[in-house]
Amino acid sequence: TSLKNSQTTAIRFSNVNIPPRAEIKTARLIFTAAQASIDPVSLEISAENVSASLPFTNAANDIVGRQQTPQKEIWDVETWDIPNEKYYSRDLKAVVQQVVNLPEWCGGNPLTVFLKKISGTDSRHAISADQNLVSAPTLELTYEPSTVPTGAYCSNATFLSSVSQSAGD
Repeated sequence: TSLKNSQTTAIRFSNVNIPPRAEIKTARLIFTAAQASIDPVSLEISAENVSASLPFTNAANDIVGRQQTPQKEIWDVETWDIPNEKYYSRDLKAVVQQVVNLPEWCGGNPLTVFLKKISGTDSRHAISADQNLVSAPTLELTYEPSTVPTGAYCSNATFLSSVSQSAGD
């Protein structure tokens, strides 16, 4: 993931397990630096303003053509001076709250986050999921359990299981 040659990049998180309308307490992105970057850069962070973000395609303007949340956060990114070190964004709870408050949001739905470079001459290079799944960007979220609506609410879940023996399939 690089913001040097592109003004906007996006990360799609395929399974965000936050119940509808739950109050977000904290939300932040965690990146692992692919290389050192020391000059200042500022990013505008928003999310796709839909209840279930579709996968990316090769279509022209697929990222910049998507509707973004009105709520945005500005992140004056600190120096990433140590490769393979983890770096944390500012709190994005207001951005994520707008998405989980959408009428069709279900826990487990996909959510896309946009990072738009708004100032600075440098870039930040993070390890992507294509490079290393363990070091890929993550979205760390907490919510207030007492704010989850009582009764049933929608939730999508995906379970993956490996079969270790031929008798197990």
